[in-house]
Amino acid sequence: MAIASTDRLFNPYRDHDPAVEAAGAPEIRRCNLRVYLEAMPKGAPLWLGEAMARRGARRTGIPFCGEEALHRLGLPLIQPTRHALPDGPTACAIWAAVSDPPPLFWNAVMQHPHHADGRTRPPAVAEIAANMPALHALIAWKRPPRILCIGRVAERAAQGLGVCATYVRHPAQGGLTAFREGVVSFFEQGD
Repeated sequence: MAIASTDRLFNPYRDHDPAVEAAGAPEIRRCNLRVYLEAMPKGAPLWLGEAMARRGARRTGIPFCGEEALHRLGLPLIQPTRHALPDGPTACAIWAAVSDPPPLFWNAVMQHPHHADGRTRPPAVAEIAANMPALHALIAWKRPPRILCIGRVAERAAQGLGVCATYVRHPAQGGLTAFREGVVSFFEQGD
């Protein structure tokens, strides 16, 4: 949580965006993440994304969860922003594919890498490396039996974790059909 925000990387657990939220938003996001992680059982599959999105975890603190998705988790989570935005296309694809109970969600980069206009950009190698200790700690704590790597960045981050990792195409940039097919195959493989 200590990674500082820059003009290309926003850490929502440390900093806030005064245009959309009050100064207490980082604390709310940290609390949301803590409640979420404590509620997730050990041994649940891990769905690993690349990085936070501007309409998802950047706003709520929970990977693949914008304000609309918070209620789907059935947990006492708080919306830290003043106004909810619709979930982004990746979160919609993820939630359309999950089973019940939902898997453990995480990102290789637990900050929002962005362009000057706010759009999400691919995370840099150094940003991924800076987030690896948190991913290692999550694996040691939750002991997922396998990982669904959503995109190549997630696949590279999962290497060397000692957990069976399966790559699926990221649903963005025309990859939705391949993503859906990959998730079906992942479910068919079972634990």
